[in-house]
Amino acid sequence: MSNQKGFGVVLVIVILAAVVLGGGVYFNQKARQAEKKAAEEQALVLAVAEKERLAREAKQKEEADKAEKIAKINASIEIKLDEQNKSKESGKAVFSNADGKVKVDIEVAGEPSKAVQPAHLHLGTCEKPGEVQYSLTDVTGGKSDTMLPISMEELRGKLPLILNIHKSGKEPQKYVACGEVKSAVETVSPEMPVKASQ
Repeated sequence: MSNQKGFGVVLVIVILAAVVLGGGVYFNQKARQAEKKAAEEQALVLAVAEKERLAREAKQKEEADKAEKIAKINASIEIKLDEQNKSKESGKAVFSNADGKVKVDIEVAGEPSKAVQPAHLHLGTCEKPGEVQYSLTDVTGGKSDTMLPISMEELRGKLPLILNIHKSGKEPQKYVACGEVKSAVETVSPEMPVKASQ
């Protein structure tokens, strides 16, 4: 009998140990599953955050590129006007954005006193002018300013052009100054100051 009782006690102990160990394994598995789920959720949160960050950066870059493109389109174009036919007239012209239109400012030195000189934007080259594309305000007192009914973007789409200044309305075939209008921003040479007309 005593042996049976001893065996029963041992069996109980073994069963209790198995229950305890089994419970520990169970809870360990549950803990690992919980940790795995938490890690997966954290990874998902980080992936979503990264995706949103990349989307924000892409949008910011797109907006910056658009702003840069608009700035380049609307950047002023400054050209040198060279003397033609020994006129002793030279100067510069600036094409700038003014409320979505193109403002053309001309300054020349050497223009005869009281002269009224027509100016136009032509196709072609200064050596071989083509058709007139736009008429500009006559140059008087060495200056002219015109507002063209087009945008800087439209103007750039028509380039290259030339700006020609004629001797007078009576002698339109005689050019006194000319410059090429290109898409790039050009700089007037520093050794070519624009002086007041004589």
